[in-house]
Amino acid sequence: MLSIRLLGGFAVHIDGTELPDDGWRLRKARALVKLLATAPGNRMHREQAYALLWPDKDDARALNNNLHQAVYAARRAFDATGADGSAILALRDDVLSLNGDVVVDAVELESAIAAARADGGAPAYEAALARATGELLPEDRYEDWTTARRDALRELVTAAYLELAALRELPDDAAEALQQALVLDPLDERATRCLMRAYADAGRRQRALETFEHLRSALRDAYAADPDEETRRLYRELLAAGDAEEPAGAPLPLALTSFIGRERELGEVARLLGRTRLLTITGPGGSGKTRLALEAAARDQGDV
Repeated sequence: MLSIRLLGGFAVHIDGTELPDDGWRLRKARALVKLLATAPGNRMHREQAYALLWPDKDDARALNNNLHQAVYAARRAFDATGADGSAILALRDDVLSLNGDVVVDAVELESAIAAARADGGAPAYEAALARATGELLPEDRYEDWTTARRDALRELVTAAYLELAALRELPDDAAEALQQALVLDPLDERATRCLMRAYADAGRRQRALETFEHLRSALRDAYAADPDEETRRLYRELLAAGDAEEPAGAPLPLALTSFIGRERELGEVARLLGRTRLLTITGPGGSGKTRLALEAAARDQGDV
């Protein structure tokens, strides 16, 4: 059996024997096997391999030579484990293929998620997602030929976590699955909204609001953008629900002395409170943090 691991890093086992990293004499030999492992049916026309592995070359003779070198080196690597490399990696009628009993962990994960969807039960989803052991080929993150398959697999796994969350009865259990989805894609707004609702249903409104703030900060850092209107509307709904549930706060303590100066600090506090509902003022002991906070609250009590 040819077992190929793509999740969390590339590895090949043949009948239980691992092919050592130094067994690959050419980097393109490894890349060719990876490419075939991600291809439908583990088959690919040589022209596709040319375009993906040597996109900057157009000389037919050079491309053919490069491919045959990669095939030869890959077969030699398989031979080193006692297997028949020519039988495993074939090139017939311009089609490259991996043959025999081939198991690819990424394909197994996709099949398991499809089976979980057909089953419709949380245990099936949990078993399937236990196979999601890492990013697809992280060592090739910047190789163009890996991007589409990596993105598609990440979206599939993220969607499966959302589907699992919807099946869980307790909000905290749903939140656990949604957190895993956001590990895969921290900017996924659908997952963020679901997590906000799960926290709110669990009585953890502040965590729900913090989840929004985290997304907003990440989007601004990455794209100088804000969450979409649906996410912002949910945030406003949670704020309004909290305002309706919470009793009016106690009056501010009476200031025993007049407040003089520090207009710059007051202006900065007012500016920051225009962007967030929770603001922490830090500084050395005795520097007047509490007095500054009270003065800012007194000047704009309706927004604090």
